[in-house]
Amino acid sequence: MEGVKYQAIKLENITKQSLKSSQEKSFRKQLLESIPKIEQIIDQLWTKKTEIQTGKVENFRIYFLGEEPCFLQGKEGPIIPHLKLLHKYPFLLPTCQVDEGGIKHLISGADVMIPGMTSEKGKLPTEKDIPHNIVAVLCEGMENAIAIGQMQMSAEEMKAKGKGVGVKVYTYLGDDTWNIK
Repeated sequence: MEGVKYQAIKLENITKQSLKSSQEKSFRKQLLESIPKIEQIIDQLWTKKTEIQTGKVENFRIYFLGEEPCFLQGKEGPIIPHLKLLHKYPFLLPTCQVDEGGIKHLISGADVMIPGMTSEKGKLPTEKDIPHNIVAVLCEGMENAIAIGQMQMSAEEMKAKGKGVGVKVYTYLGDDTWNIK
Protein backbone atom coordinates (compact mmCIF):
# COMPACT_ATOMS: atom_id res chain seq x y z
CA MET A 1 0.00 0.00 0.00
CA GLU A 2 3.02 2.23 -0.30
CA GLY A 3 1.95 5.74 -1.17
CA VAL A 4 -1.78 5.03 -1.26
CA LYS A 5 -3.95 7.80 0.12
CA TYR A 6 -7.64 7.08 0.28
CA GLN A 7 -8.78 10.47 -0.89
CA ALA A 8 -10.04 12.28 -3.98
CA ILE A 9 -12.71 9.62 -4.51
CA LYS A 10 -15.52 10.31 -6.88
CA LEU A 11 -18.28 8.53 -4.99
CA GLU A 12 -20.50 8.28 -8.04
CA ASN A 13 -17.81 6.13 -9.66
CA ILE A 14 -18.12 3.29 -7.14
CA THR A 15 -19.73 0.26 -8.71
CA LYS A 16 -20.37 -2.48 -6.17
CA GLN A 17 -20.14 -6.16 -7.02
CA SER A 18 -21.06 -9.06 -4.79
CA LEU A 19 -18.28 -11.49 -3.98
CA LYS A 20 -18.66 -15.12 -5.03
CA SER A 21 -18.35 -17.70 -2.27
CA SER A 22 -14.77 -18.59 -3.28
CA GLN A 23 -13.87 -14.89 -3.23
CA GLU A 24 -15.50 -14.53 0.20
CA LYS A 25 -13.33 -17.35 1.59
CA SER A 26 -10.20 -15.76 0.17
CA PHE A 27 -11.20 -12.34 1.50
CA ARG A 28 -11.92 -13.75 4.97
CA LYS A 29 -8.47 -15.40 5.05
CA GLN A 30 -6.77 -12.15 3.98
CA LEU A 31 -8.79 -10.22 6.53
CA LEU A 32 -7.71 -12.49 9.39
CA GLU A 33 -4.07 -12.21 8.28
CA SER A 34 -4.18 -8.41 7.96
CA ILE A 35 -6.20 -7.69 11.12
CA PRO A 36 -5.75 -10.67 13.50
CA LYS A 37 -7.97 -9.19 16.23
CA ILE A 38 -10.94 -9.14 13.85
CA GLU A 39 -11.38 -12.81 14.75
CA GLN A 40 -12.98 -11.68 18.03
CA ILE A 41 -15.88 -9.99 16.21
CA ILE A 42 -15.94 -11.44 12.71
CA ASP A 43 -18.99 -13.60 13.36
CA GLN A 44 -20.92 -10.55 14.59
CA LEU A 45 -20.00 -8.51 11.52
CA TRP A 46 -20.21 -11.26 8.97
CA THR A 47 -23.15 -13.61 9.38
CA LYS A 48 -24.25 -16.17 6.80
CA LYS A 49 -26.86 -13.70 5.61
CA THR A 50 -24.46 -10.76 5.23
CA GLU A 51 -23.88 -9.74 1.64
CA ILE A 52 -20.28 -8.85 0.93
CA GLN A 53 -19.66 -6.42 -1.86
CA THR A 54 -16.61 -4.70 -3.19
CA GLY A 55 -16.18 -1.50 -5.11
CA LYS A 56 -13.04 -0.45 -6.93
CA VAL A 57 -12.08 3.20 -6.88
CA GLU A 58 -8.94 4.35 -8.65
CA ASN A 59 -6.10 2.44 -6.95
CA PHE A 60 -7.91 0.66 -4.12
CA ARG A 61 -10.93 -1.42 -3.13
CA ILE A 62 -13.65 -0.76 -0.61
CA TYR A 63 -15.34 -3.77 0.99
CA PHE A 64 -18.92 -3.47 2.20
CA LEU A 65 -20.58 -5.79 4.70
CA GLY A 66 -24.24 -5.22 3.98
CA GLU A 67 -24.45 -1.51 3.22
CA GLU A 68 -21.60 -0.45 5.54
CA PRO A 69 -18.14 0.30 4.16
CA CYS A 70 -15.94 -1.73 6.51
CA PHE A 71 -12.53 -2.30 4.90
CA LEU A 72 -10.10 -0.70 2.45
CA GLN A 73 -7.29 -2.30 0.49
CA GLY A 74 -4.65 -0.76 -1.75
CA LYS A 75 -3.52 -2.55 -4.91
CA GLU A 76 -1.12 -4.93 -3.20
CA GLY A 77 -1.37 -3.87 0.42
CA PRO A 78 -2.99 -5.32 3.48
CA ILE A 79 -6.65 -4.89 4.27
CA ILE A 80 -7.28 -2.10 6.78
CA PRO A 81 -10.47 -1.32 8.68
CA HIS A 82 -12.56 1.68 7.71
CA LEU A 83 -12.25 4.38 10.40
CA LYS A 84 -15.94 4.05 11.32
CA LEU A 85 -15.43 0.33 12.00
CA LEU A 86 -12.35 1.18 14.06
CA HIS A 87 -14.42 3.64 16.10
CA LYS A 88 -16.87 0.84 16.95
CA TYR A 89 -14.07 -1.65 17.71
CA PRO A 90 -11.00 0.36 18.77
CA PHE A 91 -9.06 -2.74 19.87
CA LEU A 92 -8.60 -3.94 16.27
CA LEU A 93 -5.26 -2.17 15.70
CA PRO A 94 -2.23 -1.21 17.76
CA THR A 95 -2.23 2.51 18.53
CA CYS A 96 0.09 5.47 18.68
CA GLN A 97 -0.73 9.02 19.76
CA VAL A 98 0.35 12.44 18.54
CA ASP A 99 0.32 15.58 20.60
CA GLU A 100 -2.30 18.27 20.09
CA GLY A 101 -0.10 20.13 17.61
CA GLY A 102 -0.41 17.29 15.11
CA ILE A 103 -4.21 17.24 14.89
CA LYS A 104 -4.62 19.98 12.27
CA HIS A 105 -1.96 18.37 10.10
CA LEU A 106 -3.47 14.89 10.34
CA ILE A 107 -6.97 15.98 9.37
CA SER A 108 -5.40 17.64 6.35
CA GLY A 109 -3.91 14.30 5.29
CA ALA A 110 -0.34 14.72 6.52
CA ASP A 111 1.75 11.81 7.73
CA VAL A 112 2.57 11.42 11.43
CA MET A 113 5.92 12.94 12.26
CA ILE A 114 8.15 11.33 14.88
CA PRO A 115 8.39 14.43 17.15
CA GLY A 116 4.59 14.39 17.56
CA MET A 117 4.76 10.84 18.96
CA THR A 118 7.92 11.21 21.05
CA SER A 119 6.84 14.45 22.76
CA GLU A 120 5.53 14.46 26.34
CA LYS A 121 1.89 14.09 25.20
CA GLY A 122 2.64 11.70 22.33
CA LYS A 123 2.88 7.92 22.56
CA LEU A 124 4.70 5.41 20.43
CA PRO A 125 2.85 2.25 19.37
CA THR A 126 1.39 0.33 22.30
CA GLU A 127 1.84 -3.23 21.09
CA LYS A 128 4.55 -5.27 19.50
CA ASP A 129 6.03 -2.55 17.35
CA ILE A 130 7.10 -4.32 14.21
CA PRO A 131 8.18 -1.93 11.46
CA HIS A 132 5.46 -1.59 8.82
CA ASN A 133 2.62 -2.48 11.23
CA ILE A 134 -0.70 -0.85 10.46
CA VAL A 135 -1.65 1.38 13.42
CA ALA A 136 -4.54 3.54 14.57
CA VAL A 137 -3.46 7.12 15.20
CA LEU A 138 -4.97 8.77 18.27
CA CYS A 139 -4.58 12.42 19.20
CA GLU A 140 -4.10 13.97 22.60
CA GLY A 141 -7.50 14.77 24.11
CA MET A 142 -9.51 12.75 21.58
CA GLU A 143 -11.22 9.42 22.27
CA ASN A 144 -11.30 7.89 18.78
CA ALA A 145 -8.62 7.36 16.16
CA ILE A 146 -8.38 10.09 13.57
CA ALA A 147 -6.19 8.20 11.11
CA ILE A 148 -4.86 4.81 10.10
CA GLY A 149 -1.39 4.38 8.73
CA GLN A 150 1.68 2.22 8.45
CA MET A 151 4.68 2.51 10.74
CA GLN A 152 7.83 3.37 8.83
CA MET A 153 10.18 1.99 11.49
CA SER A 154 10.09 0.47 14.97
CA ALA A 155 9.44 2.56 18.07
CA GLU A 156 13.07 2.13 19.10
CA GLU A 157 14.23 3.48 15.74
CA MET A 158 11.84 6.42 16.09
CA LYS A 159 13.25 7.25 19.53
CA ALA A 160 16.80 7.09 18.19
CA LYS A 161 16.12 9.06 15.00
CA GLY A 162 13.93 11.74 16.63
CA LYS A 163 12.67 13.27 13.37
CA GLY A 164 11.06 12.38 10.07
CA VAL A 165 7.93 10.42 9.14
CA GLY A 166 6.97 7.81 11.74
CA VAL A 167 3.62 6.71 10.30
CA LYS A 168 2.57 6.95 6.65
CA VAL A 169 -1.13 7.90 6.79
CA TYR A 170 -3.52 6.03 4.48
CA THR A 171 -6.92 7.26 5.62
CA TYR A 172 -7.97 9.99 8.02
CA LEU A 173 -11.04 11.54 9.58
CA GLY A 174 -12.87 13.61 6.99
CA ASP A 175 -11.30 12.15 3.85
CA ASP A 176 -13.60 10.96 1.10
CA THR A 177 -13.80 7.39 2.43
CA TRP A 178 -15.33 8.80 5.60
CA ASN A 179 -18.27 10.15 3.57
CA ILE A 180 -19.08 6.96 1.67
CA LYS A 181 -22.71 6.04 2.10
